Amino acid sequence: VPWETEIQLGADAYTEVLASEKVITEGTNKSTVGRVGERIRKRTPSRWRKLEWRFSLIKSETVNAFALPGGKVAVYEGILPIMQTEAGMAAVVGHEAAHVVAQHGAERISGSLMLQLGLGVASVALGGAGADPALHDQLMGLLGLGATVGVVLPFSRANELESDHIGAIFMAKAGYDPREAPKIWERMSAEYGDSPVAFLSTHPSNAKRIERLNEEMPGYQKYYKKVRKKHGRGVDLK
Repeated sequence: VPWETEIQLGADAYTEVLASEKVITEGTNKSTVGRVGERIRKRTPSRWRKLEWRFSLIKSETVNAFALPGGKVAVYEGILPIMQTEAGMAAVVGHEAAHVVAQHGAERISGSLMLQLGLGVASVALGGAGADPALHDQLMGLLGLGATVGVVLPFSRANELESDHIGAIFMAKAGYDPREAPKIWERMSAEYGDSPVAFLSTHPSNAKRIERLNEEMPGYQKYYKKVRKKHGRGVDLK
């Protein structure tokens, strides 16, 4: 997917999602989402750091968060009790930012269009995506926006595990204790069992995610301790 097309598709999809949801524009939780998001953004690679990121809080009991190409991230109120702390929020927001940086949305579009149309035709189609309403609707569907706008399809298990890993690095570099990352899935298991809740039906099991994160924790801790050593205790790293 051409870089410019990917960014535009993400912006269009984000606008469509938020148009169907009640977005919270003020309050402590909204401020925290923005603050955490900005700290995570600063730890992404330079190409992505320069994007017009947006971090929104949606008023809904849905236990979810999602990301779309171009740095568009949203958190649903329903997942706040699972987060519990600002570091817990950083684990979730870092994970979603990782989907953006790893270009998982573009990967899903590319793979699907190549299967349907063939590589050459897909490339031509994407070049004219903005001029073809039918193709635009198809691309929105591939990003997860189907008949029910606002429902974003989960990524593959491989994508999710990759985002867990990259997200933990982002949060550690942003000064958040990465040990909160596996705790998110421990709390998810305590609340919903080890099998993923409905919106995570194709995701890795909570136990698998916890296992992988704990295996890599020494590496994440190195990033975190480096930040703490550099800034000391006088800097707000909550």
